[in-house]
Amino acid sequence: MKQTHRNLLLLSLAVALLLLPGAALCRPQKQVAGRASSHTAGKAASAERKSSEKRAKKLVFPVASLSPVQRDAYNMALKADRCNSIMESEEALTLCNQALKLDPRCSKAYLARGQALINLNRPDQALSDFSRVVDSKDKYFTYGARRLRADLYCVLKRFAEAIKDIDALEADGATLSDGMHETRAGCYSGLGKHAQAIADYSAAISLRPNTTRLRVKRAESYLHAGQYEKAVADFTRVIEVDGKDGNFMGGSPEAYLGRASAYDLLGRKDLANKDRAAARSADQQNYADAPFRSPGRK
Repeated sequence: MKQTHRNLLLLSLAVALLLLPGAALCRPQKQVAGRASSHTAGKAASAERKSSEKRAKKLVFPVASLSPVQRDAYNMALKADRCNSIMESEEALTLCNQALKLDPRCSKAYLARGQALINLNRPDQALSDFSRVVDSKDKYFTYGARRLRADLYCVLKRFAEAIKDIDALEADGATLSDGMHETRAGCYSGLGKHAQAIADYSAAISLRPNTTRLRVKRAESYLHAGQYEKAVADFTRVIEVDGKDGNFMGGSPEAYLGRASAYDLLGRKDLANKDRAAARSADQQNYADAPFRSPGRK
């Protein structure tokens, strides 16, 4: 229960960024084919690291075409977004309810209210609001609602439903971001479908090749799938990147322990024991060098 609540808090921060004024929630289009040069491919990968939602500029919500009452409701929803971004969730909820009294079809208000409900630890009601927008088939907001609902389903461990939403986005022409691939991979892993999880983690890694978190997760899926040599390769890459970038002063204990598990399963006990010793050393070094420790503390 505590882990689910923590995940809801993390999700609320992500949703806040998505729903800030100016963040597009319409459907992104697939990239145009034919960009073959390595320079262009690199630029495309860099662009993909930005959320798909922020790149979705093709559909611009026609605020000018709204009636005065609809515009008032929409502006209230924008204010609710700002309240959500600073965790003023009760105020956001009040604004959204007022907006929906003015315009019961205001998709923006349902999305903002969904975020407020997540912040207030009321995920089932948030799902209801996101689903209402998805079911409305509002071309300006359906993509964003389905994306947010998939994330929430994943946090609630309703993995099959999360996968269904992301599959629907892909079938509808969306180019999946690394985060969306990671979410779906986590859901496949939760269902014990490790081959599918590996495929999605690999897709996410192709977009963000130096993100060690993704490699650790793929390595764990390789372990579950019985592909121990590939797990070793991923854990090794994490150790190399962490050491090079200085993310861990003594290295990554998690990666050392993961690689030790892979070595155990390969029958290479000497290397497994060496990695466990390295993990202990790295953990001690990271603790000793931690910036929050008081001078002279032992």
